[in-house]
Amino acid sequence: MPAINTQQQRDNAIKGKTLVFIGDANWDLYAQPDGRLWAIPKPDCLGCYMSPFGDRDHVKRLIDKGHFNSTPTDAGLALMEGLYTRLMTDSKGKRFGLLGFSIPDDLRTAFAA
Repeated sequence: MPAINTQQQRDNAIKGKTLVFIGDANWDLYAQPDGRLWAIPKPDCLGCYMSPFGDRDHVKRLIDKGHFNSTPTDAGLALMEGLYTRLMTDSKGKRFGLLGFSIPDDLRTAFAA
């Protein structure tokens, strides 16, 4: 991927994509309609490279490992709906995960509008 050196290049890179996570560093995450994610440089970080970032399952794995600090937008919450991990231990001491994701009622109402 080439570096994003101008605002026009950045505008072209985000065209057709939706901002889903506001990054805590030089990149924000955008989703294509098919759910694939891209790390695209913030407007004040021109000269950085855009790169593929996986999908919502990749984000979930990063969250599970404590390596994801980006802030979700409403679209990001909608993208992640249905995903969260809660580690449990069964009666024999074996660990397993439960998968789900909750959205606060006020945001759920906003999505329905």
